[in-house]
Amino acid sequence: MTNGPERGCPGTPGRARRGRLVTGIAILLIATLINALLAKYVVPLLRRTSRPAGAAAFGVLMEAAAMVLILLLAPPFYQAVEVVKVIAFRMMVANAASVAVFSSMVRNLVKETFL
Repeated sequence: MTNGPERGCPGTPGRARRGRLVTGIAILLIATLINALLAKYVVPLLRRTSRPAGAAAFGVLMEAAAMVLILLLAPPFYQAVEVVKVIAFRMMVANAASVAVFSSMVRNLVKETFL
Protein backbone atom coordinates (compact mmCIF):
# COMPACT_ATOMS: atom_id res chain seq x y z
CA MET A 1 0.00 0.00 0.00
CA THR A 2 2.85 2.37 -0.72
CA ASN A 3 1.08 4.08 -3.61
CA GLY A 4 -2.56 5.01 -3.89
CA PRO A 5 -4.68 4.52 -6.98
CA GLU A 6 -4.15 8.16 -7.93
CA ARG A 7 -0.45 7.42 -8.53
CA GLY A 8 -0.77 4.10 -10.35
CA CYS A 9 -1.00 0.49 -9.25
CA PRO A 10 -1.27 0.22 -5.47
CA GLY A 11 1.57 -1.65 -3.87
CA THR A 12 3.65 -2.02 -7.03
CA PRO A 13 6.96 -0.90 -5.47
CA GLY A 14 6.56 -3.42 -2.67
CA ARG A 15 5.68 -6.17 -5.12
CA ALA A 16 8.68 -5.29 -7.27
CA ARG A 17 11.03 -5.38 -4.29
CA ARG A 18 9.77 -8.79 -3.24
CA GLY A 19 9.67 -9.92 -6.86
CA ARG A 20 13.43 -9.57 -7.16
CA LEU A 21 13.86 -11.94 -4.27
CA VAL A 22 11.52 -14.72 -5.32
CA THR A 23 10.81 -15.78 -8.89
CA GLY A 24 7.26 -16.85 -8.06
CA ILE A 25 6.36 -13.41 -6.82
CA ALA A 26 8.00 -11.85 -9.88
CA ILE A 27 5.72 -13.97 -12.03
CA LEU A 28 2.78 -12.83 -9.93
CA LEU A 29 3.78 -9.18 -10.39
CA ILE A 30 4.08 -9.52 -14.15
CA ALA A 31 0.82 -11.49 -14.38
CA THR A 32 -0.97 -8.81 -12.34
CA LEU A 33 0.28 -6.06 -14.62
CA ILE A 34 -0.62 -7.98 -17.79
CA ASN A 35 -4.08 -8.75 -16.40
CA ALA A 36 -4.58 -5.07 -15.61
CA LEU A 37 -3.61 -4.07 -19.14
CA LEU A 38 -5.86 -6.72 -20.68
CA ALA A 39 -8.73 -5.69 -18.42
CA LYS A 40 -8.32 -2.07 -19.48
CA TYR A 41 -9.18 -3.01 -23.05
CA VAL A 42 -11.50 -6.00 -22.62
CA VAL A 43 -13.78 -4.82 -19.80
CA PRO A 44 -15.32 -1.96 -21.85
CA LEU A 45 -16.24 -4.54 -24.51
CA LEU A 46 -17.79 -6.80 -21.88
CA ARG A 47 -19.82 -3.92 -20.46
CA ARG A 48 -21.68 -3.62 -23.77
CA THR A 49 -22.87 -7.20 -23.65
CA SER A 50 -22.59 -7.78 -19.87
CA ARG A 51 -22.96 -11.54 -20.14
CA PRO A 52 -21.48 -13.84 -17.53
CA ALA A 53 -20.25 -16.17 -20.30
CA GLY A 54 -18.11 -13.38 -21.75
CA ALA A 55 -16.70 -12.63 -18.33
CA ALA A 56 -15.93 -16.33 -17.83
CA ALA A 57 -14.09 -16.43 -21.16
CA PHE A 58 -12.09 -13.42 -20.04
CA GLY A 59 -11.23 -15.23 -16.80
CA VAL A 60 -9.95 -18.20 -18.79
CA LEU A 61 -7.88 -15.83 -20.95
CA MET A 62 -6.34 -14.29 -17.82
CA GLU A 63 -5.40 -17.67 -16.40
CA ALA A 64 -3.97 -18.79 -19.73
CA ALA A 65 -1.75 -15.70 -19.73
CA ALA A 66 -0.60 -16.56 -16.20
CA MET A 67 0.21 -20.13 -17.26
CA VAL A 68 2.26 -18.89 -20.21
CA LEU A 69 4.18 -16.61 -17.86
CA ILE A 70 4.88 -19.52 -15.55
CA LEU A 71 6.27 -21.48 -18.48
CA LEU A 72 8.39 -18.58 -19.69
CA LEU A 73 9.79 -17.33 -16.40
CA ALA A 74 10.05 -20.29 -14.02
CA PRO A 75 13.71 -21.41 -13.89
CA PRO A 76 13.67 -25.17 -14.62
CA PHE A 77 11.32 -25.48 -17.60
CA TYR A 78 10.54 -29.15 -17.06
CA GLN A 79 9.29 -28.42 -13.54
CA ALA A 80 7.25 -25.48 -14.80
CA VAL A 81 5.56 -27.76 -17.33
CA GLU A 82 4.67 -30.21 -14.56
CA VAL A 83 3.25 -27.42 -12.39
CA VAL A 84 1.18 -26.06 -15.27
CA LYS A 85 -0.12 -29.55 -16.06
CA VAL A 86 -1.33 -29.91 -12.49
CA ILE A 87 -2.85 -26.46 -11.91
CA ALA A 88 -3.94 -25.10 -15.31
CA PHE A 89 -7.32 -26.78 -15.69
CA ARG A 90 -8.32 -26.27 -12.06
CA MET A 91 -7.28 -22.62 -12.05
CA MET A 92 -9.06 -21.86 -15.33
CA VAL A 93 -12.30 -23.52 -14.22
CA ALA A 94 -12.25 -21.89 -10.78
CA ASN A 95 -11.42 -18.45 -12.15
CA ALA A 96 -14.01 -18.67 -14.92
CA ALA A 97 -16.71 -19.73 -12.47
CA SER A 98 -15.90 -17.02 -9.95
CA VAL A 99 -15.72 -14.29 -12.58
CA ALA A 100 -19.04 -15.45 -14.08
CA VAL A 101 -20.74 -15.43 -10.67
CA PHE A 102 -19.33 -12.00 -9.82
CA SER A 103 -20.37 -10.64 -13.23
CA SER A 104 -23.86 -12.03 -12.75
CA MET A 105 -24.10 -10.42 -9.31
CA VAL A 106 -22.99 -7.04 -10.66
CA ARG A 107 -25.38 -7.35 -13.59
CA ASN A 108 -28.33 -8.05 -11.24
CA LEU A 109 -27.30 -5.21 -8.93
CA VAL A 110 -27.20 -2.76 -11.83
CA LYS A 111 -30.60 -3.93 -13.06
CA GLU A 112 -32.14 -3.57 -9.62
CA THR A 113 -30.55 -0.18 -8.99
CA PHE A 114 -31.45 1.48 -12.29
CA LEU A 115 -34.89 -0.04 -12.89
